Amino acid sequence: GVAGDDSAVREAFFNYKNGPLQVRFGEQVISWGRVDVVSPTDNVSAKNYRRLVPSDAEQNLGVPSARPSATLQHFTLPAVWEPLFRATEIPLPSVAGIRYDEHVPQRTLNSGGFKMNEVGETGSWSASFFRGRVKRPKLAVNSEHPLQGTPKLNHPQASI
Repeated sequence: GVAGDDSAVREAFFNYKNGPLQVRFGEQVISWGRVDVVSPTDNVSAKNYRRLVPSDAEQNLGVPSARPSATLQHFTLPAVWEPLFRATEIPLPSVAGIRYDEHVPQRTLNSGGFKMNEVGETGSWSASFFRGRVKRPKLAVNSEHPLQGTPKLNHPQASI
């Protein structure tokens, strides 16, 4: 889909389940956190902040990925691998004479993570690890002349 195109397909995947094991391949919206609005552990999902929608979850974009998981009693053990990168889309302000230069990598063969969830009657918890490119672009400016030049947006590698 095109940036800002609300008619784009957000998910299209193949799902295989056999007992406690499940594998999904394809374009998937993946929620990697367990909170109502902003999750500090949601490092997998790309978002489109240009979409004005009633629910923040509707801003999530699908990412090309493989997602195996296993369920053992109260625990789920999901993992994710993302061979292609999809950046979060942010509405940057238009300023006369300033052009943003964003470097968006195409492939991220070593991007992925895993987590462990437990959901019980008295509460739930999860622990996760993710290594890959940051979805939200980081702004870098020329330190010698911060008001001159082209602001650069990049997506550095991170382990979270």
